[in-house]
Amino acid sequence: MILPPSLLSHSLPDDWRAPPEKAAEWLHEHGWQTGQNLHIFGYGSLMWQPGFPFLNCHPALLTGYHRRFCVRSHRYRGTPESPGLVLGLDHGGSCWGMVFEVAGDDVPAVAGYLWDREMAGDDVYHPRMIDITLNNEKIAALGFIINRHSKSYYHAANAQEIAAIIATSHGASGSNLAYLKQTVSALETLSLRDQALHSLLALTQLFLPEAAAQTVSQPPVLTD
Repeated sequence: MILPPSLLSHSLPDDWRAPPEKAAEWLHEHGWQTGQNLHIFGYGSLMWQPGFPFLNCHPALLTGYHRRFCVRSHRYRGTPESPGLVLGLDHGGSCWGMVFEVAGDDVPAVAGYLWDREMAGDDVYHPRMIDITLNNEKIAALGFIINRHSKSYYHAANAQEIAAIIATSHGASGSNLAYLKQTVSALETLSLRDQALHSLLALTQLFLPEAAAQTVSQPPVLTD
């Protein structure tokens, strides 16, 4: 497997914070034993920028949830005045992604890092031990599922609305469009294709600044 450059760095970032006690407590409450390896499922930025050490990574299939731009980003891909959108795992369907295996000794630090990264703010994600399929075998992995009751949860009426936001939003980590492109690229590196994301990427071209200056026909209606 050819890994994206960002996956070749197997270390936590220099500015990561001390692991919150609740991360280790949660893992123990859900069956993890000290020293045991842990699988972590990535479906968005974790695929191309995990930021933690791991033993190996492989494509894996999650059923019961699908990848969707359903989280308002007020900082990293947008601003409080003009929020962008990032991916979440929403209920229903299925989703291909990447599963990382973390060594038991690294699990407490990695869990703390992920809690800082995914669980900050208004409880937009809920941690879950989810069943994924890896090489035709079911295994349990840590995943972060969207909380539909969060004020950051976003439910768009159509793909055009999502594409318009992604094409024009920018935050501390860069453009919202770059986030979408990097996710598509990470999936392609794994020989995976998410048709909804490819269609969405094509649709964003209609809302870029240079496109706004041109006369265009009514955008096609695409489904998520």
